[in-house]
Amino acid sequence: MCYAIFVYFIIANKKFFLSQFDFFWAKILLILFIFLLPTIFLIFSPYRVYDGLRLFLYLIPYFNIIPGLAIYYLIYNFNSLMPKLLLGVIGSLFAYYLFIFVLLTPYQYTYLNLFIGNFSNAHKKFENDYWAISIKELVKKIPRETNLISNNTEIKITFCGAPDSLVKKELKKLKNLKFEQRGRYDDYKNFDYVIMTNRILADREDNIQANVTTCFEKFKGEDLITVERNGLMLSTLRKKL
Repeated sequence: MCYAIFVYFIIANKKFFLSQFDFFWAKILLILFIFLLPTIFLIFSPYRVYDGLRLFLYLIPYFNIIPGLAIYYLIYNFNSLMPKLLLGVIGSLFAYYLFIFVLLTPYQYTYLNLFIGNFSNAHKKFENDYWAISIKELVKKIPRETNLISNNTEIKITFCGAPDSLVKKELKKLKNLKFEQRGRYDDYKNFDYVIMTNRILADREDNIQANVTTCFEKFKGEDLITVERNGLMLSTLRKKL
């Protein structure tokens, strides 16, 4: 929205920006070059991007400069009716963003905006909990929401999309839980349960998007426990079919 507002202000009152900033057009062209070039590479590249935005975090300040200029214009000309209305709309959208930000606590790095569509299907498009932080919350739910401890039997379990060391560390904190770690996701026959996030399973040497498969898609079964935020499933304990 701020980008659209900025374009309108440039057309309607470019003298304002030229009077406020030295070498204005040169700076705008440099900003556009800095964030458009890698974005174009991303769009046309046949290779997938992993771990969300971490490879592009350095671009965020550059993406914010032009919206910042639009907001600067609105504040500088606040006495007019239109800037007041636009600042009100922007403020409302920012408040909504903060609301979603709170709903995701403490997994804000999994943020997705409304353009992604239905959040319950977002795991099919993105690796969400790529740091596997939700595993700790997932494991804590085991005593409350399953009988895996009360039946006093050893469970055969494997992990997918989360480091073995992390999952085992959390499982060992549960008193009286007996478990045997089975082979990773390539050993599908010799376990009963899987703890997983929706990490990509395709061979790292086979990075073509058409071959992408996630842990959620690989292992079918019944979800006994899930960790969700804003309708987005971050991790699950699934019983094999």
